[in-house]
Amino acid sequence: MASICTDIQEDDIVIAVLGATGVGKSAFIRAVAGRDVPGLVIGNALHTVTTDIVCVNIPIPGANFSLVLVDTPGFDVVDKSDAENLEIITKWLQSTYKKQILLTSLVYLHRITDIRHDAGAKATMDILKGLAGSKAFKRTTLVTTMWNDLRDEELGVDRERQLESGRWRPMIDEGATTARFYANDRQTAVQIILDIVAKDIGSKTVLLKMQDELVNKKKMLPFTSAGKSVFTFKQAMKWRLHQLRAISSNLRLFPLCEARYSSVSTPKQFILWTQNQKHHYASTNMSLVPNERSGEGRPEPVRLNTLVDLIVAAEPVHASEIQLDDIIIAVMGPTGVGKTTFIRAVAGEHIVGLDVGHSLSAGTTGIKCVKIPIPEAHSNLILVDTPGFDDPDKSDAEILETIATWLEKTYRKKILLSGLVYLHRITDVRHDAGLQTTMNIFQRLTGPGAYERVALVTSMWNDLLDTQIGLEREAQLMKTQWRTMIIRKATTGRFDSENRQSAVRVIRDIVEKDMKRVSLQLQHELVDKNKSLPSTSAGKVAFTLREAIAWRFTHLTGALKLDD
Repeated sequence: MASICTDIQEDDIVIAVLGATGVGKSAFIRAVAGRDVPGLVIGNALHTVTTDIVCVNIPIPGANFSLVLVDTPGFDVVDKSDAENLEIITKWLQSTYKKQILLTSLVYLHRITDIRHDAGAKATMDILKGLAGSKAFKRTTLVTTMWNDLRDEELGVDRERQLESGRWRPMIDEGATTARFYANDRQTAVQIILDIVAKDIGSKTVLLKMQDELVNKKKMLPFTSAGKSVFTFKQAMKWRLHQLRAISSNLRLFPLCEARYSSVSTPKQFILWTQNQKHHYASTNMSLVPNERSGEGRPEPVRLNTLVDLIVAAEPVHASEIQLDDIIIAVMGPTGVGKTTFIRAVAGEHIVGLDVGHSLSAGTTGIKCVKIPIPEAHSNLILVDTPGFDDPDKSDAEILETIATWLEKTYRKKILLSGLVYLHRITDVRHDAGLQTTMNIFQRLTGPGAYERVALVTSMWNDLLDTQIGLEREAQLMKTQWRTMIIRKATTGRFDSENRQSAVRVIRDIVEKDMKRVSLQLQHELVDKNKSLPSTSAGKVAFTLREAIAWRFTHLTGALKLDD
């Protein structure tokens, strides 16, 4: 019978299961075990469940060894940084390696239901590559999960094809294999394990690059290949300080170290400081990831009873053609939530230049506006399509700059928004770090004074096989992530792409409430307070230290050229 174990034997077949939060790691292990395992918790909420290493021992009848499946905490979570979760995993890998216990294989899980291969998925894949190393790719299986949650399996086949020819291609070329896991078909999980065990590639175990770097090469975690991809400069300093605290506590040296550390504020000072502590570091290209990460008058509301009939007149419009009296609603959110689909549902499918993305890469890359004339009001309804955050090919700082430039230009012309629609996929199993960062940017971009003009809309209800699951996730969002905005009178709604009226209803509710227009916090900060973008509330979340420095250097260089 399968059980939680703490003592792994040298001859055991040890397989670690890794991936982002909510991809189904615990569910996969339970499927292999064939029954519920005490201590192995399967999460169904928006928050993560597995927070530590859990080893499940499955005895093999007639053999003097066992199959050990290792459940790991998922990356891209809200309440723990990737650096913290990497440290949990590496401590376990380091301790087992010192006991001469090596892994047989790695299983990496990825949700086939994900519309986009977003920044969080890319970062998790980068961690896997750095942790495993190319020599371990031949013992790695890349598994797509949640096939049973797809309404149209052909969509999954297309996404799988894109993964295998794109993001996963380098690992596959080095010997990694691919597979599918259907949660309602235990045999698919069992077959993955059997295929791993049956592999004959010279050795039944593999030394991971992370283990070699930590134990054999004596590298510190932030300076390993995987560590460089997740530790910010600030996190690396804190990690090193914690290590020094542990080392020097018995020698009563820590107060001196801490006093010297308090003056450290730049990477260069940090390197000098660590050298003074007699710890010499090689130069590192450590990646820096994101930090931590008023109204006008109230004219009579406009009635949109004829909106359905007016869509034949909808057309793309340039920002310079927008008028002061226009009703402007911006649609925002992460990449792949259906912003363009939402606008097309309101304005009609015939709109030229407004293309819906169906690949794993982002569709909208710039600001696009659609005009719908409203004769009764002698004005237009303008829907603004924006590029999505959490894009693997563009940083949040770049996306924010695109949106901020448009908002600044319109604000200087005294053109204000009538409302904002923020979209969130109801199909998302977890409210991960990428989604939370996007929400943080949106809240700081908008500001509390404009929350009453915000509609928080869940999308992709038509992709749910069980509506009850969607209702539970919606309730969790309202009680947790959205609560602050709802308290300040933000409204909520649902968008089903197969029901155009659901999109029209969201727009109608914003416009018919009243015709108040609002200026956003970001607009105030950029124009009225003359702040630089990285110094704004939203910029402090979106920009890394390195990106902020690069931004200021670029703009300073441009200003100097103008002076010449």
